[in-house]
Amino acid sequence: MKKAYAEGILVIITQGLRTVAEQNALYEQGRTKPGKVVTNACGGYSYHNFGLAFDFCIYDIIGGKFIPNWQVDKRWIRVGAIGKSLGLEWGGDWTDFKDYPHFQYTFGLSLQKLRGGSKLPMVEGKEAQKYRLMTGTFANKQKAEQAAEKLKKTFGWIVYVKEA
Repeated sequence: MKKAYAEGILVIITQGLRTVAEQNALYEQGRTKPGKVVTNACGGYSYHNFGLAFDFCIYDIIGGKFIPNWQVDKRWIRVGAIGKSLGLEWGGDWTDFKDYPHFQYTFGLSLQKLRGGSKLPMVEGKEAQKYRLMTGTFANKQKAEQAAEKLKKTFGWIVYVKEA
């Protein structure tokens, strides 16, 4: 977001973690419920269900108000390039189902492994259950705060560390 803002592109995160029920409701859209198909992933088959994906939207300011702009244009393509330069996978690159608002970082884990209980590589044994940062768990508060600071510097995110 910080890099996009620096280029005059207004971006907002519209969704991150989703429950299986929320994912199923989105999957039904355009199939058994009215609306346009927005996902090919049912519940448990989306990285959103594991906190490893987020969606964004480009905003315009019209009459002093923030208005979402879902028309894919050069700004969307630029935000995709920015995300990829930071190591994120962008749904706009997918060939079978273009998902321009989508980014994910999977840590190399497949959905099958995540559904099977695989943990993210940040987890360091049983003692690491003390402090949690987004989807990562850290051995102590200092390590969690260092990771939070890195996310702030890299992505412009403000992350709060709390005891798990």
